[in-house]
Amino acid sequence: MESIAALPEGEKIIILAPLVKGRKGEHVEIMKNARSEGFIRVRIDGEIIEISDKIPSLNKKVKHTLEAVVDRVVIKDGIKKRLADSVETVLRAG
Repeated sequence: MESIAALPEGEKIIILAPLVKGRKGEHVEIMKNARSEGFIRVRIDGEIIEISDKIPSLNKKVKHTLEAVVDRVVIKDGIKKRLADSVETVLRAG
């Protein structure tokens, strides 16, 4: 967390929790589970997609990487508490 807080002020970061790494499948249940845990967005193969309304369909014959978007933050003073909460969420979710 200290290395994140040490980034230059104004830097935009996205904090992600790994869900699936390089596995074939549609991963519908994993995305439904992430949505039920309160995650609004996931990054699928490098693209951020909202899952609040609809779960995207994935090609089950292709390997996918899924990550839950825990937080999107702009580095500034007084952000350490929020970063700590986000990192704690990543550790629980991942």
